[in-house]
Amino acid sequence: MVLESLAVGGAAVVSGVAGFFIAKKMEAANYEVHIAQAKAKAKAIEHEAELVLSNSNIKVKEAELEAKRKYEDRTITLKKEHSEKMLELEKKRAWI
Repeated sequence: MVLESLAVGGAAVVSGVAGFFIAKKMEAANYEVHIAQAKAKAKAIEHEAELVLSNSNIKVKEAELEAKRKYEDRTITLKKEHSEKMLELEKKRAWI
């Protein structure tokens, strides 16, 4: 009877220890899964941020080109107006 009790107690201890180690391994594996998921999410967020930055750089360059085009168009218009007014002035002086 005592031997049976010791055998059952020993089996319970072995079972408990085995359960403890199995639970610890499962917890470690679960932790690794969470780490892998976090790294994947971080990489996706980083990639998205790079795309947003790239798109904003493109928009800035487009705005710069548009501003430059408007400046050049306005410069051409003003030079033309200036030339026309100078010709008018010369004609008026010629009549005087």
